[in-house]
Amino acid sequence: MQRVGLHLTDRCQLDCDHCLRDPGAQPVDLPLSTIAAVLAEAASEFGIRHVSLTGGEPTLHPELPAILDLAVAYGMRWDMVSNGRRFDRVACWLDEVPARRDACRWIALSLDGASDATHDSLRGAGQRREVLSAASVAVALGVPFGITTTVHARNVDELEAIAEEAEALGAGWVRFGAMQATGTPLDDELRLEPDEWRIVDARVRALRARRSIPVLTTTGWPSADEPGALCGPLRGDTLHVDVHGRLTLCCLHSQVPHQGVDPSVAGDVASGLRLVRGALAEIQRKAILARAADDDAGPWRHHACNSCLRRFGRPHWSVDGRDGPSAERPRWRGALHRVRSAKRSLPVAR
Repeated sequence: MQRVGLHLTDRCQLDCDHCLRDPGAQPVDLPLSTIAAVLAEAASEFGIRHVSLTGGEPTLHPELPAILDLAVAYGMRWDMVSNGRRFDRVACWLDEVPARRDACRWIALSLDGASDATHDSLRGAGQRREVLSAASVAVALGVPFGITTTVHARNVDELEAIAEEAEALGAGWVRFGAMQATGTPLDDELRLEPDEWRIVDARVRALRARRSIPVLTTTGWPSADEPGALCGPLRGDTLHVDVHGRLTLCCLHSQVPHQGVDPSVAGDVASGLRLVRGALAEIQRKAILARAADDDAGPWRHHACNSCLRRFGRPHWSVDGRDGPSAERPRWRGALHRVRSAKRSLPVAR
């Protein structure tokens, strides 16, 4: 067991076109008492010394400074994914208690375009400038950071430029991830076909030889070289606690549209991590066996995350487009306005 992942909150100032969170769900915060209990048991029972903080936008959790202090108290290093907005607040929290800053492994800043036009069409007006400002603040504070990019049809032509900019900003690495289906009408516009992904994979490989910083890919990246490789969640590397305080298989399943009982949930962590860890191991075992026997992946067989989302009843890509349950509503009006202002047609929801 290498780390514990905490889905701190579903709050976010943005409503990005490619976000996996169901826009019909109400924001929730993971209670500080639950976080304290999880970190204590993770450290004492499993010897875990690494915690990953996700969201939503984790900087919006009302008790984030206290969460960082808990990580420090249990001897843990922490990392976090952030959209970079109002990063000055984070800078203040890290600067006022040096131990918080010293325990930071890295902060991943989301940059989804090499131009304001591309990034802001996905995330909202002025958001790219917020990311660039956050990177400057991180450099000034000596906080390690990287750039993470979700790849899809709207930014696929800018990967080389994004990697170059990440290096120029002082990032320690740049990491590309494949967009997953969201269950919203925007999926049709942002989708890339399997043959396009093969070209993207080759381009990312080529970037590794040209850049001086590591060029990484996320878990589940569609690589033809490793179609059978197990991801961290299936290997059991991570204990992921969702925003409701439940131990779940993977952060990609958390708060994503689904129907009926959620088969990726092992149980409430209030029962104790060790107790629900047994239920999680059984979910992992069944998922590995189902993957080995999966004959339905078709041209998406190299997309491990997509195949898993399909088997667990989440939105996923198929030969006909997007399949699986739809989100309860489309993205909020501001996001739809961004689509229309970019002169793109919005597909009718299925």
